[in-house]
Amino acid sequence: MRKIIIVFISLLLLSCQSSGAKVDHSGFYLEKSETFSIPDACKHFYSADHIPRVGIVEFLNNIQDRAIIPEGWMSWWGDVSVKLTESVADGVTGEVVNIGGVRIYTRTDLQKVMQEQKFQMSGLADSSTLVSLGKLAGLQYIITGSINNITVYTGAMTGLLLGAAPQVEVELAVRMIDVTTGEIIISTVLKGKHVVEAPNAVGVNSAIKNAASKAIIDLRPEFSKRFAVGGYIMQTKISQSGAGKLALISAGYKHRLAGGAKLLMYYCSEQKDFVTSKVSCLKSKIQVEAVVTDEIYDDKAWVHISGNNNELQKIVAGTIFERVPMEGQNIIQRFGF
Repeated sequence: MRKIIIVFISLLLLSCQSSGAKVDHSGFYLEKSETFSIPDACKHFYSADHIPRVGIVEFLNNIQDRAIIPEGWMSWWGDVSVKLTESVADGVTGEVVNIGGVRIYTRTDLQKVMQEQKFQMSGLADSSTLVSLGKLAGLQYIITGSINNITVYTGAMTGLLLGAAPQVEVELAVRMIDVTTGEIIISTVLKGKHVVEAPNAVGVNSAIKNAASKAIIDLRPEFSKRFAVGGYIMQTKISQSGAGKLALISAGYKHRLAGGAKLLMYYCSEQKDFVTSKVSCLKSKIQVEAVVTDEIYDDKAWVHISGNNNELQKIVAGTIFERVPMEGQNIIQRFGF
């Protein structure tokens, strides 16, 4: 019964999600590429160098004796506690990788820097120490935090859906620090749940890792804005009726781009501040609807673009794009599945 309910809810959610439409190139013809001059202030959008390097350090264990667990687990809970910070950091890393838009500096790489520079784990609670570590590792941002609480329980809804299967709920305090300025740009408390498949150290460690990963899903909206997956249009095709276009973009599977993802399209120009004389890149949104099709490759994909004729004319080779910000946990994930 439990599995039937889970499958039913999962299918219901999947039916609400869009997937990439199939592409029929026969209805489109290649547009002649116009000469596109990239403004100097906007050239970073066309380079992989603008993708930020992010490091994730092990989370501090602040639960002490506050973890709420069944009495029968006490004999092996110590084995879970030993790997607690590692399990949480792995879950956080996995989710940040899945969001895309960043280059991850692994925990192993950071540990090497810490050992070489004789950093202590106890010092990682201090922002200035983390900034120093980040600069030595060549990072733009560092994500860290603490495990505030872990609860294992079977609530009324859990009992209805899961029978006797317990769940782990992990509460995390998460911080993201800008290494350049030392500013804490994200500071929040998140919660995630996951079903414990096996009531032993291995099963609980796995559940904790998955629960931490789900907690970080609620940072997707913020992360996907700050670290937007983006690039530029490499080639365009126009439909025979002129009512739509296909665009080949410079991002694909390795950038965590999926079929059905919606994109924002921008025209770039230079803007000069007449007070400071500083020149910056101004992005102007093009009012079209752009959706990734099912034709996705490792580092490129075809996108279908629709809109009125005036806006479609602005879509040319060199136009830049960003993925629309992602959403947080869905109802299935919030229930711990």
